[in-house]
Amino acid sequence: MIDDIYDRILEDGVSTPLSRIVQGFDISERTLQRKFLRRIGITPKKLMRIIRINEVWEKVKNGDAIDYQDIIFEGNYFDQTHFIKDFKAITGETPDYFSAVT
Repeated sequence: MIDDIYDRILEDGVSTPLSRIVQGFDISERTLQRKFLRRIGITPKKLMRIIRINEVWEKVKNGDAIDYQDIIFEGNYFDQTHFIKDFKAITGETPDYFSAVT
């Protein structure tokens, strides 16, 4: 079951809330977190954050001019601060610094 949820997160994780992804699976949120962490090594929400940052970064690294408003909208972030905080939590750097050193 955890593998099926993992696959659904990979397919739909950026645009679909976790609660909708796990609909149809007979599992509580706490049990999901515990089993997912044991099986995958991170929580489902952390995986979703990583996937979202990876998708955003794919767009940034193409070398096009960076329009943060487009990135925020396409990445389903609430605002630029939310994006920067999430990016820094995953990579350890701000997006501007990260893009300058990579």
